[in-house]
Amino acid sequence: MRSAGINPATGKEVFINKNGEHTLTYNTADKVVIGDEAPKLEGSIFPMLSFRNWSLNISMSYKFGGQVYNLTRAANVENVDPKKNVDQRAFDERWKNVNDLFPYLDIANTESRTNYQSSRFVEDDDILEINRIEVAYEFRSNWLKQIGFKRLRLAAGMNDVARLSTVKYERGTSYPFSRGFSFTISPTF
Repeated sequence: MRSAGINPATGKEVFINKNGEHTLTYNTADKVVIGDEAPKLEGSIFPMLSFRNWSLNISMSYKFGGQVYNLTRAANVENVDPKKNVDQRAFDERWKNVNDLFPYLDIANTESRTNYQSSRFVEDDDILEINRIEVAYEFRSNWLKQIGFKRLRLAAGMNDVARLSTVKYERGTSYPFSRGFSFTISPTF
């Protein structure tokens, strides 16, 4: 259901029904489709730079123009039990007093916490990821022939380098960053 946000006077969510009227009552009959998950622009970039015997390979991907329902904010910030381990936003960005302008319902009022899906949690899903960076050096000297090699390449790389996103996702123990390092020795005989 569309949302007009949190009422600063009462701390309750104000919904917008299909007729465009503001109401405090959530009605499933007034649900509408909001946003589009399909990005307007999506792709990958693979720049490769080389200078003499050095090379740098980067693998990046991007996605712009789509929307996503941020379940992390809905489940782990909005609808949490304050007695458990919760996101800091659950305490800092909540309505507490009259005239507070915050995006989340009052944490002290357990009746205000709901599992209602509203447009407050639909966000633009713009992402730029640096998936891999690799630096390599290739030896091409006469001493390689003495040990039986034509070429020798040494490379060091890193996976899941960075992720820039307009959506703040929670990635913990069940879905962690898989940042990894590698070192490669590639001889050619």
